[in-house]
Amino acid sequence: MAEVQKERLSINVDKATKDEAMALFEELGMSLTTAVNLFLKQSLRERALPFRVSLQNSKVTDKYGELRRGKGGVERSVAYLVAEDESEYEV
Repeated sequence: MAEVQKERLSINVDKATKDEAMALFEELGMSLTTAVNLFLKQSLRERALPFRVSLQNSKVTDKYGELRRGKGGVERSVAYLVAEDESEYEV
C-alpha cells in the first residue's frame, strides 16, 4: 500500500478553545490532530459540515438569506460570511 502524503495545516484559534479541545480529545483518547482529521474526513464523506449550523446573529442571518436567494455574486458560501469579519459573527 502506498504511503499517504501528509501536509501541515495551520489554523488560528484562541488559546482557551485550543486548551479545552485538547483536554476533551485527550479524554476521548485522541489528539487534536486526529480530531481535526476526523472532522475533515467526515465533512468530505457527507459533503457537508458534520453537524447542524445555526445562524443566530441577525447580521449573519440576513447575509445568509441574501446568499440563499442568489444575491451576493461570486461570494456564495457560508465561508464568506465568517471570512468577512469573523470576530463580528457567531456561527
